[in-house]
Amino acid sequence: MKKSLFYILIFLLLNFLILYADEQKQDASSSTSSSASQEVVVKGQLKIKIEAEKPEITIKTNSNDVAEAVVKTEEEFLGLSPADIKDIKLGLPAIINETRPEYHAYLNNIETQPIFKVIPKVPAGIEMEKWTFKVTDPTGASVMIQKGSGNLPSKFEWDGFDNNGNMMKLNAPYLYLLSYMDKAGNPGSVRKKEPKIVQVIKYYKDTKLFIEASNSILFEKQRKDRFSDKGREVITEIEDYIKMSNKFPVEIRVYSEDVDLAKEQADSLIRIFENSLKISKDKFDIKTYKDMDAPRNYRIIFIINS
Repeated sequence: MKKSLFYILIFLLLNFLILYADEQKQDASSSTSSSASQEVVVKGQLKIKIEAEKPEITIKTNSNDVAEAVVKTEEEFLGLSPADIKDIKLGLPAIINETRPEYHAYLNNIETQPIFKVIPKVPAGIEMEKWTFKVTDPTGASVMIQKGSGNLPSKFEWDGFDNNGNMMKLNAPYLYLLSYMDKAGNPGSVRKKEPKIVQVIKYYKDTKLFIEASNSILFEKQRKDRFSDKGREVITEIEDYIKMSNKFPVEIRVYSEDVDLAKEQADSLIRIFENSLKISKDKFDIKTYKDMDAPRNYRIIFIINS
């Protein structure tokens, strides 16, 4: 009995020793793994000294040249710009001259004075006794007559105004005739072979710029209140002068077959101006008429303050 108890105690002791040895082994393995997974961080500062030499840049400016350019630019701008610059909607043109602003230099629909310019060619050695230069309207009536004696002037001109100071009719044929007689009694003449027909003309009167445009070029034939493509070109060209003047109101006189049609045409015109010039209707003083001229002279007159 005692011997059996002794063997049991020995067996339990051996098991205890085996379990203890396994635990020590696991602890050692865990400690090794933990040590292997730790990170090593090395902290420090890297100092690099860079030496650079600043280049010497010499800038030479002639103050006189700068001042001259500034003064010239300022004088040109102030001399050409309107009094109230803030009202300019579409800016200044690239080129300006004494005859017209070149916002749209490719457009050239507006006739300028003189309407006729005749330079007579007389054979050498011939002396004139008398001469007559006249311009006739569509009815054949003389609207301008110039007479003289002796040698011919170097040139004959007609500015478009008749004997009463009225501008020529638009979309109507005009002719000139130069007749003369030399001292030997031999007559001669020079005439315009093809009549001159003007659709749009500009002229100055009473310090104001007048532009007259025929309805035949402005409006479509079937829809007399609708602008044609050519008519829109003409209006674009007229807008250039309105922008350069920048003085309002602009007076507009519409002459048509009757007052109602004239009002419809005026409304179509104002819609174009509102869209392109970005200015309101009250900037224009519009007057509509039934044209009573004989022959009829349906047209729109723009009176722009210069």
